[in-house]
Amino acid sequence: MLKKDIKVINEVIEMERSSGHIFYDLDDYEGDLVTMAEDLGLETIENEDGYTVIKNEKDRKRVEEVYNYYLENR
Repeated sequence: MLKKDIKVINEVIEMERSSGHIFYDLDDYEGDLVTMAEDLGLETIENEDGYTVIKNEKDRKRVEEVYNYYLENR
């Protein structure tokens, strides 16, 4: 996880607290990962089934770490 990832997610958490609105679904893990990847500026693609996925497996692991950080600190 990069420092800039933490900064972005801390901003999301702060916006959620101030607005009372949750930006991630929490019931759709894969959808949340894609949304978070886009928030972090990572590349996503549409797979052969028509679903949007994170392009790079290394980026997916990074997003999973950031998502866990988000869940622990929200």
